[in-house]
Amino acid sequence: MVSLPRILVTSQKWLGPGNVSVASQRGREPFKGRWVFPGGFMEIGERLADAASRELHEETGLKDVMLEPFGVFDAPDRDPRGRVISAGYIGLVCDKEVAAGGDDAAEARWFPASAMPDLAFDHEAVLETALEWLSARLGVDTEEPACFLTMTPEERSALRRWLAETVRPRRTAS
Repeated sequence: MVSLPRILVTSQKWLGPGNVSVASQRGREPFKGRWVFPGGFMEIGERLADAASRELHEETGLKDVMLEPFGVFDAPDRDPRGRVISAGYIGLVCDKEVAAGGDDAAEARWFPASAMPDLAFDHEAVLETALEWLSARLGVDTEEPACFLTMTPEERSALRRWLAETVRPRRTAS
């Protein structure tokens, strides 16, 4: 019989300007007590986006978040439990959302993207990819991205400032 890889779905959530990311503290090994982005294994017959939504809700209490895929993480040694392929999802949520640990997450909380705790697995690379994706998606390097059409001038300015302060310094540090 052929052994197929398990697929782990990771979800990353973002908040508006002054942006922060939600992370959960692992309640189990491997990396018990370390911070990770919420995620977990897909159920048989489950779609990726549905698994991302389910895991986000189970580990943080957040629900009804519109998610978009931003990357695939497939390094063969990224998880000590075996071959795991992750699909990263990102969503924008309002600042009233409260994160609370649940399921196998001991705790969940918001962190500034520029001051994340030490992340387990390859989640630092997940964070870098998410920041780059968000920067490109919002058109930080263009004159007027389409998503800015529904924002006030103050919101556009705050978001551009945050991205410039968060993403560009990370690019030069690499």
